[in-house]
Amino acid sequence: MQEFKEIWKEIPTSWKVSFFICLSATLGLLVGGFLLPPPGEIDDSVFKGCFIISIYPTLFTVFICVLRGMRVHYNIKEGEITVNTKRKTTEENEATTEESDES
Repeated sequence: MQEFKEIWKEIPTSWKVSFFICLSATLGLLVGGFLLPPPGEIDDSVFKGCFIISIYPTLFTVFICVLRGMRVHYNIKEGEITVNTKRKTTEENEATTEESDES
């Protein structure tokens, strides 16, 4: 939870607002798709729309974390994105540079 709070502080306010607008639009699509005829069935196009609306804030948040120097790991098979608040230190960068110089 502490890492989430640190990441949340790094995100600009305008992007937080856009995230909640996209979240409310996604929830509205799901509820509307469930209640409109035929009731109880959500069409595939609603799920696709929800995915498209919700993927943009996620990608922008990951982009901001990368720009701020946080470590981001993406697992393609499981569709998982992990963001660590531990920033790359200069020691790690120097070690990487030394290894590449030896090659």
